[in-house]
Amino acid sequence: YKEQSVAAGNFLEAEKAVEQIQKLKIQEQKLKEKELLQKQKKEVEQVEFGHLEEFQEFNSLWEEEFDKYKQECKLQLMDLEKTHSSQLEEKQKEAEEKIKIIHKPCSKKLNLMKAKEIAIKQEQYKLAHDLTQEIKILEEEELEKAEAERKIKIEKFMEKVVKQQKVEYEMLKNRLKRNYEELKRRRGMEMERVIKHAQNNKKELERVQGHEKVIAKGRLNSPLSWTMNESTSISRILQTSKSGTP
Repeated sequence: YKEQSVAAGNFLEAEKAVEQIQKLKIQEQKLKEKELLQKQKKEVEQVEFGHLEEFQEFNSLWEEEFDKYKQECKLQLMDLEKTHSSQLEEKQKEAEEKIKIIHKPCSKKLNLMKAKEIAIKQEQYKLAHDLTQEIKILEEEELEKAEAERKIKIEKFMEKVVKQQKVEYEMLKNRLKRNYEELKRRRGMEMERVIKHAQNNKKELERVQGHEKVIAKGRLNSPLSWTMNESTSISRILQTSKSGTP
């Protein structure tokens, strides 16, 4: 229509046609920019939602890992406690069998026994009876003393066993604690990797979308190869994030 108006010498109509064309171009440009902003907003939402899903999945997996390890620790400690309980019974029995009562007659008892023999030979039976009673009381005292000494030896033996068991128990607790700290360290490293991955994706998306905005405003030439590369880059970002719509 513009060319026809110019050919017919109707320049005012030609001017109106030029203005209309410019107006349509501006409207089209605005529409494209609006569509681009909507597209980019959706991409940002998808990436952010994907990162959120990734963090949630990460936390869920690690919570499960920690719960599993805590349960393993609990079972290991319980197993050791059962082993120690059985060991105590065995060691107690072993101590009872091996540690005997050491009953050696004292010099007083030997003297009383000799005096008793002499009294019998001399037919001093009343004296022999009294000496027998005295010997019996002395034997009871010696037996009681020997049993007390045996009991002390058994107790000292069992104290050593218990002490060794406490050492073993603390060693296991410390080892489990070290493993737990190592697990926390691994989680921290993995979290840093997840965060870095999210940050890199965000930066890359911002870079690509920045170029898209420049192209949409006509400030930069956009060769087909560049457009395809940037399109591929956006697809890669969306794929490496957890895809989905919030």
